[in-house]
Amino acid sequence: MEPLVTLVTVAGLLLLAGALGAERFRRPAAALRGGLAAMFALTGGAHFVGMREEIVAMVPSVLPAPELLVTLTGIAELACAMGLLWSRTARGSAAALSALLVVMFPANVYAAGGDVPWWDRLGPRTALQSVFLAATVTVLVRHGRSVRTAPDEGGSPRPGTLPGRQTGSLGLQGGGERDPGDMEIEILVVPDCPHKQLAEQRLRQALRDAGLPAGAFTTRVVADQAEAERSGFTGSPTILVNGRDPFTEPGATPSLACRIYRTPAGAAGAPDADQLRRAIEAAPLDVD
Repeated sequence: MEPLVTLVTVAGLLLLAGALGAERFRRPAAALRGGLAAMFALTGGAHFVGMREEIVAMVPSVLPAPELLVTLTGIAELACAMGLLWSRTARGSAAALSALLVVMFPANVYAAGGDVPWWDRLGPRTALQSVFLAATVTVLVRHGRSVRTAPDEGGSPRPGTLPGRQTGSLGLQGGGERDPGDMEIEILVVPDCPHKQLAEQRLRQALRDAGLPAGAFTTRVVADQAEAERSGFTGSPTILVNGRDPFTEPGATPSLACRIYRTPAGAAGAPDADQLRRAIEAAPLDVD
């Protein structure tokens, strides 16, 4: 049960840190990566210290060189635990761990035989491994690779969008230095914001100009003052790049009011496309 406790505790603490203002942990997938990294550091270390003999005994007798297998799988778990902590290797590490959980499941079946405590029987072991597998697959699917896209220029949702929430994946066209997991762009608006469509149109153009998919952003409605304060929302629309507002002005406070931006053409309800493009290109990489 120690691995499950570690996963839940660390992920929960990171989510709490995100809620308290640690921007890199506001996304559940980032907190889950941290929880999995801690869990696999624990289980990988156990292949060498503390439980090595018990883990060697779990290897089915039909397999050769059980000690070598335990060493190799321990190294793999520790390497993937470290890989989860870096944005560029997180998805590959999650994929490798998912495969490892499946390949190693026969050892759990073998260990569940005989007179063992209830938590070591096949049912509980299967349920526990299913939770771990679901967590690694979630990171694999969610980490910077959402395939859902924002509405097109005509406002009609494309396949895969969710009502009331437009999401997209951030990737570079034709190659590039930024990894899709490096950025997250959000437009925050109040309900029925009159400048929402303008902000979305200009952001699409800015993303195209930066060589990114036009739908690589999310639009979120901020409904109350408490959420405005949590999100750093200083007026509608507010545009966040990796959790930061590149257009914030000194002294601005969280508010549900409309927001006016200074653009080369004068005051407007959203930054122009060139201002947005420069903000996107200047954003620091999110390596979590």
